[in-house]
Amino acid sequence: MDIMMPIMDGFGATKAIRKTPEISYIPIIIVTALSSIEDKVNSFVYGADDYMNKPINYSLLKLRIKSLIRMKSSIDEIILRAGIGENLQNLLCAPLLDVEIANSKILLVDDSELIHSIYDKLERKNIIVDICKNPDQAVQKCLKNNYSLIIINSEIVDCNAIDIAVKIRNQVKLKHIPILMIIDEYDEDTLIKNLEIGINDYFITPGEIRELIVKSIAQVKKFHYIQNLKSTYLKDANIDELTQVYNRRYLEIYFKSLIKQLQNNEKISIICIIDIDNFKQLNDTWGHITGDKILKSIASILKNNIRSSDFIARIGGEEFIIILHHLTKLEAKSVIEKLSKNILETKFSDYSKIKTVKCTISAGIADINPEDTLAEAINRADKNLYKAKSSGKNTVII
Repeated sequence: MDIMMPIMDGFGATKAIRKTPEISYIPIIIVTALSSIEDKVNSFVYGADDYMNKPINYSLLKLRIKSLIRMKSSIDEIILRAGIGENLQNLLCAPLLDVEIANSKILLVDDSELIHSIYDKLERKNIIVDICKNPDQAVQKCLKNNYSLIIINSEIVDCNAIDIAVKIRNQVKLKHIPILMIIDEYDEDTLIKNLEIGINDYFITPGEIRELIVKSIAQVKKFHYIQNLKSTYLKDANIDELTQVYNRRYLEIYFKSLIKQLQNNEKISIICIIDIDNFKQLNDTWGHITGDKILKSIASILKNNIRSSDFIARIGGEEFIIILHHLTKLEAKSVIEKLSKNILETKFSDYSKIKTVKCTISAGIADINPEDTLAEAINRADKNLYKAKSSGKNTVII
C-alpha cells in the first residue's frame, strides 16, 4: 500500500484495517517514495508490518511477503481449527491495535551502546527488558523465561548473530517467538540471510531509535494477538486428553473447513495416517503405563516436528492423522520419513525408567481431493498404510 492515495491515505487505510476485527490480522507493507522518519514511524504506529522505499527491491519484497504470510498462516489455522466459519466476528473480537502488552518481556542480546537507549525507551512503555551480553547464554535465558520478543544485535562481539537466531528457532519451545535483528548499515546479503532463516523483522543502523521501538512493540502485539487466539479458542473439548493433540471429533470439524478451502483453490493438502508398529505386543510386554507413556512421547515428537500451519490428531488407539499443506506427496513422504527416523532413534523408557524401549511407525499417504469426505480421504491413506504394514513395517507408502 502507498501512503499517498486519493480519498484516504495509507495511514488511514492501515488504521481502518487494523481496527476491523475480521481483517485486522492481514499483513500490510507500506511501499512509498516518501522517506522521512516520521512517515516510517507513523506507518508502524498505525499498524503496518513493514515499510519499503521506492524503487522497490523485489528480492527483499518477496522475502518479506513470505515471512508475513507465514505469520498470517498461523492465524488462518487457528480460525480454521476453531471451526467458526460465519462466527469470525466473535473470534477476532480484539483488533490487533488494541492488544494489551504491558509487562511483556523482551530479551535484548547486545553488548553495544544501543542497550541503554533501547532499555530506557521500552521500559517507559511498561515492557520488561532483560539484557544478555553473553550470546552463549541467550538460548538458555529464552528457555527459562516467557519472552514476547527477542532482539539480537548482529554486531555483537565474537559471535555470529545468525547462529544465535538459528539455535533459537531450532528449540521447539521458542520457534514461535518473534526475532528482530539489528543490522549494521544496509547489507542486502546479510538481510536476505536473516529473512531466509525466519527472523520476523529487522532494524538497520544507523537509524532513528524510534523506528526500532515501534517495530518492537508491533512484534510484541502480534505475538500476543496470536497467543490470545490460541488460548481462547482452541478448546479443551477438541484435545485428546492423553496425548494433548487434537481428537477425532475435532478432526471432523477441521476437515469440513479444509474442504471448503480446497474447493476455493486456497490450499493443496496431503493426509497421512500413522500407526505405531507392534503396539499391542508392546502393551502386553511392558504394560499399559509404559504404552501410554510412549503414546504421549510419540505424539509430542510428531506435533513438535511439523509446521504450526499443519495439523495432527489422534484418531484412536495408536493411530494418528497428520494433514500437511502446500506439499506434494513426495515432499510429504520426506517429512514423515524424517519423523519416522526421529522416533526410531529415540530411546523410550518403561514406567520404571530403568529399561529402554525401541519403537517404529508405519505410514500411508494420500491426496485430499476437494470432493472428499473425511472417510474417503482416510480410506485412501489407510490402503497405503496397509501396504506399509505388509511390506515389513517401519516404512512410508504413497
